Amino acid sequence: MTLPLAGLRVLDISQVMAGPFCCMLLADMGADVIKVEPPGTGDSTRQSMGFRLKGADSPGFLALNRNKRSIALDLKSEADRAVLYALVKTADILIENARPGVAKRLGMDYVTLKALNPRLIFASISGFGQTGPWSQRPGFDLIAQAVSGVLSANGLPGMEPAKNSIPVADLGAGLFTTYAVLSAVIGRQSSGQGQFVDASLFEAALALSVWETTELWGTGRTPEPIGSANRMSAPYQAVAASDGWFVIGAANQGLWMKLLKVLGREDLQADERFATNAARIANRLELIDAMAPTFASRPRQAWIDGLLEAGVPAAPILDYAQAVVSEQAVAREMVQMVAHPVEGAFKALGFPVKLSATPQQMRLPPPLLDQHGREIRQELVARGLLAPEAAGHPADAKAARPRIGFIGIGIMGEAMVRRLLDLGHSVTVWNLEPERLETVLPHGAVAAKSPAAVAAASDIVMLCVLHMEAVERCVLAPDGIAAASSAAKLVIDFSTADPEGTRRVAAKLKALTGAGWVDAPVSGGPQLARTGQMTVMAGGDAADFEAAKPLLAEMAGNVTLMGPVGAGQTTKVINQAIVGTGYVLMAEALMLAEAAGIDAARLPQCLAGGHADSSLLQRLYPQMQQRAFEPPSSYARQLLKDLKAVSAFAQGLGLDLGVIEQGVQRYKDYVALGHEMSDSAAVVKLYEHEAATRGKAQP
Repeated sequence: MTLPLAGLRVLDISQVMAGPFCCMLLADMGADVIKVEPPGTGDSTRQSMGFRLKGADSPGFLALNRNKRSIALDLKSEADRAVLYALVKTADILIENARPGVAKRLGMDYVTLKALNPRLIFASISGFGQTGPWSQRPGFDLIAQAVSGVLSANGLPGMEPAKNSIPVADLGAGLFTTYAVLSAVIGRQSSGQGQFVDASLFEAALALSVWETTELWGTGRTPEPIGSANRMSAPYQAVAASDGWFVIGAANQGLWMKLLKVLGREDLQADERFATNAARIANRLELIDAMAPTFASRPRQAWIDGLLEAGVPAAPILDYAQAVVSEQAVAREMVQMVAHPVEGAFKALGFPVKLSATPQQMRLPPPLLDQHGREIRQELVARGLLAPEAAGHPADAKAARPRIGFIGIGIMGEAMVRRLLDLGHSVTVWNLEPERLETVLPHGAVAAKSPAAVAAASDIVMLCVLHMEAVERCVLAPDGIAAASSAAKLVIDFSTADPEGTRRVAAKLKALTGAGWVDAPVSGGPQLARTGQMTVMAGGDAADFEAAKPLLAEMAGNVTLMGPVGAGQTTKVINQAIVGTGYVLMAEALMLAEAAGIDAARLPQCLAGGHADSSLLQRLYPQMQQRAFEPPSSYARQLLKDLKAVSAFAQGLGLDLGVIEQGVQRYKDYVALGHEMSDSAAVVKLYEHEAATRGKAQP
């Protein structure tokens, strides 16, 4: 049998949690959910969280977006809005979660879209709703928990405010919106008309505060934090056994009597403070104090077994690692493996409710950005809702762009290729380790068997490899770029090769094929590469640079020609030397401040506006003081090489740059100690080692 919501189409124009969660629940029940995302970046959750599995999308995104298709649309673009409008004509439900007013500015508010599709059910999820004095405030789960009262009643009395670690406002808003839009779908069966659904995180959190508001209005007292206890029953909370905590739930008089029998504390029956549930709630602290010695006399599992045998609810307190492998979670299939084109397979929470006749399925893995864009546009063209030339990916427009070859799919290479594909370029790729290609092939890249094959299929070849040896191998080996049957016209080299070697290889390629060369080292990490905000330091002939500049400008926010071939590499080395010596000087300053008894955390504020004030100090000093800066582990050795290169460069010009020589020696020392940490953190580690050594040497 088909799933109950099969045939419903949902447009998910939301990000982060509340909207995507709502749309995932609808997708799990069979709805065709099309996730509309900004080009380049997609749902901001794709880049969230501090860890990754194999691909670029965060586990947070993967957890909230199964069973959906993705299309990338720039809603500020007239052409892409036309695609959205065509989709709206086919949709039953639209979910968005921008701040009130944004949808109208983008031409996708309810009034506009209702004119296209009167049956559309349009749901807006915001922090505080579309009306009221707080409607324009930014809203997040933490904010909603704070102003709804949830934060004030959570945690333990007298302690700092404790947020509910589960995002109850976000998830609550998603659940309430799901219930509302499905109710509207049922109502539409008789009215024939859609309607506007106005949901908010604030109201969701407040609506879930049923017990707390009942206590407020019933007693006139503001509810206070009560830890794990319950406002309507006692004892109903965590208690301490001899070997740790567990929970009990004696929520009525019958269970209370059974609990006393298991505890052997029938004496408490005669205590008027505990005679009724109301009395026990009023005297909760005294009740727990009276029972605590008894609970502490035996291990928790002994209590749990005895209480369950007597019919009293009791349970251990499991952490998440224990909960997801518990026999109940396994029996209810609450952890499932999801197949994914990049991740291979990953674990995800299963379906929290089960339908007997139409069980939910993992029909689609979380989509890659714009994975289904072409497919969805073709569906709209087939239905006569979109002209073929407005489909967004016309073949002739793509063919008019230069064909790109890309060699070297590391972390930066992957981000750059993803950026090029988002921009509509055709990209042919090769990497020494073929498995790395799996991070870009699902997005539309085409694999080649060798650098020569890449060059033969491309107008411009990009190199994103680390060392001079790798550059030479990719260009001059028997299967290298120079051996291509129809060589590319231009090479853009993002590598960290040395300037002299770059000039030599570029000249040889020019002599063999006539291809131009631009060395274009970049500053900025994968996220900046993904969003087109890198800085490019270029070297090359003016004509080659002009040929490369339009493409580089699509990939970077700042593109500068520094000089002839090799100048880009030299600029990169100087940049690294500035950063590297800056780290050394910051470490010196940190040690000096600490030795003098200065509060180092106040230095940037104290020096602001003076000669010592600089963006380097403002950015690095707090990181070093907190020992918090940890770039990739190989960075320190690479920085040492860069410092050596700039030192040799300076010596070749007859310059004496002592501070760089000092930096080189510092990095030599800590690398010799076997440290594989990075820049500031590694230098601080070295200084701590030296300080400890000096301390041991003192008499």
